[in-house]
Amino acid sequence: LPSREDLEQYNEFEGLIHECGNYILKFKKRLLDGSKNPDAAVYGPKMKAKVEGLIERYEEVYEQYEDIVQPLFEHASLQEKDRLRREEARRKQDKKDAIEKDVQQRAQWAANFDKTKEEAERAQQEREAAEKERADAQNAELMAKRREEEEKIRSMDEDTKICTAIEEMLEYNDNMTIAELRMHLGKLKEYISAIASTPEDDQLRTVRLANRSFNDNIGCLPGAVLFLRGVGFQPTIDTNKSHDDMIRFIKLKEPDAVKDWDY
Repeated sequence: LPSREDLEQYNEFEGLIHECGNYILKFKKRLLDGSKNPDAAVYGPKMKAKVEGLIERYEEVYEQYEDIVQPLFEHASLQEKDRLRREEARRKQDKKDAIEKDVQQRAQWAANFDKTKEEAERAQQEREAAEKERADAQNAELMAKRREEEEKIRSMDEDTKICTAIEEMLEYNDNMTIAELRMHLGKLKEYISAIASTPEDDQLRTVRLANRSFNDNIGCLPGAVLFLRGVGFQPTIDTNKSHDDMIRFIKLKEPDAVKDWDY
């Protein structure tokens, strides 16, 4: 079988002989036109003889090409052309497959990126939610401790007010007897018990400090107002009055029906 190099030379020769054939056809046409119209002939006698010799030589070479060279190389040439065609088809398919693979890889990368991004965002949201929950719990714990401390301080303050009120009762009159102290405390106890029996009565829980009846019975007792502050009465004023005419009160907050209910 011819080698690949022989086939390459054959293909070059085949291309050359076909190219020369195109020129031969032109030469033949000019000779034919000159024979029909000698006045319009392109070639003179000498040139005509050379062209005719060239045509004859070409036809001899072409005859040898058809009879000897072409049969020898035709089958191998067809095989080589088929091989080249298959290689070209495979190259195109490989290129197409590479492009398709690249597209799929890019699509997969984009999908993985979106998935990773979504997972990262979800993880970040979960971390933020956990941190917020932890911060809220810490804040709630701090608020609870603060309320507990404030309640302790308030209780201590109320206890101190009661003790201060009793001390004021004793210091108001060095000659106050235990019986008088008991009488004063008894009046305060009766007053507070009356309020406790009807805690929903807002008027009863509100004491006008300038009220004559209150001052004659309770307010006149040394330390009485301070004692009432100690058990929960809070100072307040009537904001509807002018500054000079403001009426001052002490008021006991109504107990919470759930929190302060004695079961």
